[in-house]
Amino acid sequence: MMRKLLVRHAKQAVVVCRNGEKVLKGDAMKNVAVIEEDGQNGVSIVIDSNGLIEAVDHDATIQQKYKDSDFNQVIDATGKCVIPGLVDGHTHAVWDGDRVKEFAMKVGHHHSNMLYGMEIGSKSLL
Repeated sequence: MMRKLLVRHAKQAVVVCRNGEKVLKGDAMKNVAVIEEDGQNGVSIVIDSNGLIEAVDHDATIQQKYKDSDFNQVIDATGKCVIPGLVDGHTHAVWDGDRVKEFAMKVGHHHSNMLYGMEIGSKSLL
């Protein structure tokens, strides 16, 4: 079976939940789960064909379980910490819109004192 991605040999992977929880709340957020490499046995992450995390475990376990699988991409994460699927999707309404005018002025080397008081950035959206 074809899968999208294999990330292998990581030093550690943050998996957030330990016991099958969908999310952590309150005090539980203080103790996220981390899988650490075990000697020369790093951590692997398998991403399925739909882009979802299918498995996170030590290299040897993933290698055995997925020995007959093919992957579109393989990433060597030796020595790295991987945080799969952790997306901070929040936004701040003050930054809605565009800041083209402000960036154009900065690229044009206008001094920051010249930008002060002008209607740029979030001020121009109010």
